[in-house]
Amino acid sequence: MEGINVDRLTKLFDKISQVIFKIKLYPYQLRFAKRILESVFNDEGAEIISLFARQSGKSETVACVTLFLLIAYPKFFKRPIRIGIFAPKFEQANITFERIKLRFNNLVKKCPKYDVSRFK
Repeated sequence: MEGINVDRLTKLFDKISQVIFKIKLYPYQLRFAKRILESVFNDEGAEIISLFARQSGKSETVACVTLFLLIAYPKFFKRPIRIGIFAPKFEQANITFERIKLRFNNLVKKCPKYDVSRFK
C-alpha cells in the first residue's frame, strides 16, 4: 500500500502502547517495533532478528506490536492479518502469547468495542 508513513505509524503505536497497553517502550524497543511495522506495512516479509540481552523487553515489544497489528492492519488494508508466535521452546512462545492476552484485556477495558467474548 502506497503512502503509509512508518514514522507516523510508529508514533501512533507508541502512543497506543502507553495509553491503552500501559507500556512505555524504550527507544531501542521502538526502533525494533518500527522495523517490524515497516516490514509488515511495506509487504516485505522480512525475517527480523533481534539481538538484545536477556530481560531487555523483546517479548514485550513483540506482544505490543502484534496486538497493534491485529487492530491497525485491517483498518489500513480492509482485510484481516494472521500472526504466528514462534520460539525454540513452547514456553518462550507462550510468554509472548500471555503478554498479548494481558494487553488485549487492557484494550477491552479502554475500548469495549474490541470485546470478543460476546461472540462465544
